[in-house]
Amino acid sequence: MKRFMALCGALAALAIVPGAGAASGSLFGGASMQGNQVSLVSNLADTSTANDFSGISFTDTGVTTFSSLSELATRFNVTDDGCGGGSPRFQINFGSKNVFVYLGPSPNFTGCTPNTLLDSGNLIGNNDACRFDTSQIQAGTQCNTYAGTLALVGSMSVTGIQLVVDSGWFFADKEQTVNVCDIRINGSTVFPCQGQPGQKPGKGKGRKKVKLCHHGHTITVGEPAVKAHLKHGDTMGACQKSQHAKKKGHK
Repeated sequence: MKRFMALCGALAALAIVPGAGAASGSLFGGASMQGNQVSLVSNLADTSTANDFSGISFTDTGVTTFSSLSELATRFNVTDDGCGGGSPRFQINFGSKNVFVYLGPSPNFTGCTPNTLLDSGNLIGNNDACRFDTSQIQAGTQCNTYAGTLALVGSMSVTGIQLVVDSGWFFADKEQTVNVCDIRINGSTVFPCQGQPGQKPGKGKGRKKVKLCHHGHTITVGEPAVKAHLKHGDTMGACQKSQHAKKKGHK
């Protein structure tokens, strides 16, 4: 609840970043630009609270009611740990209440393929089990479908839309990083990806891959995400034996 209230407060002071088309996106919390992608970070492993959560708030989407929302999609790349704990997600505001729309494999929304640029596809009309969480609107409906959500809030006025990462707490190292681009809302694309749609980073078709040592584990991330990882204590290159040993002995 404390993180949620802080997230709500952060929406009051946003720097608008232009997108392609009518809609615009504004970064908040620990969000930062990494090339053409937005790096969304939830880091509870450090002493700062500024990056406990992060997100993008969208304006000028043309969405008036939930039933007028015809497209909601993004490309996303989980570069640190995974999906889980309720994020990454879109959240659709109805005054002081929200409907959450989760990214990742239904119905648990964990196990996202790491270091791969995935496409959510259009989440509007998607009837995957539990993709929509409407429990703030009606208790007991945290596992809802699009059809159920449309029946519940279709005529209600939408007052805002965000894309959020805030589940660092869910992972052992207290960190979660998700890069996003090609965010599509009702025909507008905000933060277009580099390269061709659907292509994975690397292999000469997108971003260069870089190996980093992350808490004793070697990970591979897109080049634009390197700066954020180094800031959080990762080091360049694959982990050495001494680093693995240090991680193994860490409590």
